[in-house]
Amino acid sequence: GISDDCSDDVANDTILPPPSRVARRGAFNKSLSVSEKLAVLAEVESGRKLADVCREYGIASSTVSTFKNHKDAYVIAAQEGRCKVKRLRRSNKDDLNRALLRWYHQTRPLGSAVSGPVLQSKAEELAKRLGYKDSTVSYGWIYRFKKRHSINMRDQQPKEAQQDLADADAWLTTSWPQIRTGYSAWDVFSAVEIGVLFRVLPGDAHQFRGSVCEQGQLANERLTVFLCTNMAGDEKRPLLAVGCAPLSKPTVASGVRYGFNERSWMTREIFVEELKRWDRELNARKRKVLLLVDRCPCHLVDRKVGLRNIEVIYPPPDAGRRLLPLDHGVVQVFKRRYRKIL
Repeated sequence: GISDDCSDDVANDTILPPPSRVARRGAFNKSLSVSEKLAVLAEVESGRKLADVCREYGIASSTVSTFKNHKDAYVIAAQEGRCKVKRLRRSNKDDLNRALLRWYHQTRPLGSAVSGPVLQSKAEELAKRLGYKDSTVSYGWIYRFKKRHSINMRDQQPKEAQQDLADADAWLTTSWPQIRTGYSAWDVFSAVEIGVLFRVLPGDAHQFRGSVCEQGQLANERLTVFLCTNMAGDEKRPLLAVGCAPLSKPTVASGVRYGFNERSWMTREIFVEELKRWDRELNARKRKVLLLVDRCPCHLVDRKVGLRNIEVIYPPPDAGRRLLPLDHGVVQVFKRRYRKIL
């Protein structure tokens, strides 16, 4: 058995042989990430002694030659955000892999949480576009995709979103009190667009969960509805619905206006026309209001529009959500009541 005796008597100690050449060589087999490999190459190219670089990073000189041969692949991986990976595993659907990664990087800065099922749904949609006969994407492929690109679903708040919070705090503290001067809560409005799948019964809605209405997809199934209410919560503008085609006869409900474009989206033209109509109403009542909307292309209004009674403000994303009732349950109640009517 192994003795518990910890005496200083070393007479019976086992003397280990000196490390073999293989063992010593093993000390130089440290596995480096893509960013570290590129750092090694940068140091060598800058003129630093190869031996010093190898000693610092724990690699053999022959490994540096391997890095040089694969430099282009490392650069591409770094551009794709794969700086922490240590092995470049090639996907069996390389074009789909690149397309999904591009979509992910475009979506995340917007603050949208991207779950595994959403990734899987988007991957299958992209596979169809790319012409795959079998567009089914397995959970295993999504798991390897996330591992390959170091995507952690638990970390769904990018640095950009953290910066948004800081910007919102600063705006609410310094800019907002000055902007709001002279306006009561009754004269401060916010507006937002939501999508309504008007052909889909509540029991079938799960089929469209996670769907993204890009490039006019689902245009025939949905309406964009423009909601607008004031900060006090006691006044709302008439609803504006946007469909994909003109109406053959006036079937829109009383108190609801209608606009259209081929994708069923809000456009700048429709938005500006709505503001002009409202501005004329306000002018007749000699009333001025603030309107807070997000800074998306369809909401951008320049001075040429000639609004006299509406001042359009574009707050930082998180600031608008904190201030106004639309993001405090109004949208959810609207959708719930709509489903109840169905």
